[in-house]
Amino acid sequence: NVPPAERFGLWVDVSAQVFEPLAVAQLGQGPFEARLEHYGLGSAGIYHMRADASSADRTPRLIRASDQELLHVMLQLRGACWITQDGRRSVVRPGELTSWNSSRPFCVGGQRSFEALLVFMPVLMVRPHVDRVLRRTALRMDGEAGVGAILRQYLFGVLGGLRDGTLGDDSRAHLAE
Repeated sequence: NVPPAERFGLWVDVSAQVFEPLAVAQLGQGPFEARLEHYGLGSAGIYHMRADASSADRTPRLIRASDQELLHVMLQLRGACWITQDGRRSVVRPGELTSWNSSRPFCVGGQRSFEALLVFMPVLMVRPHVDRVLRRTALRMDGEAGVGAILRQYLFGVLGGLRDGTLGDDSRAHLAE
């Protein structure tokens, strides 16, 4: 419903409000299109995001401006995205997962339109495993086997329950934990 000339500016504003301060860049030509759906899970949440070619860069200056100390986990649904953090770089394709920490500089984006599920949670929720988890940010995880497959199916199940209303408010916080 937003005029084409105003879409990317709105996307930049919304990204900074719903995620954390980010330097967002449009990588494609023409009018920008994106959609973001949010589902709360207590102190965590899930976003279903579709966007045209774009990137989000979290710089040291932006981290100093505001940091909620979040861990993000992304399940790629369509297209491919790259992620960089702490000297690690991966390209994530449909069915694969990756993660990043809001307290450390990162860049994530796609050269073409993409679709992903993004889960965010306070880093404290992964205690006592936080050090091990944060050493693996920006690495690709196979969503077809092992823990990645379990996590992928779990995310689809939670998203389905949030969308159809079968997950009540009391269940949401328990599922996040």
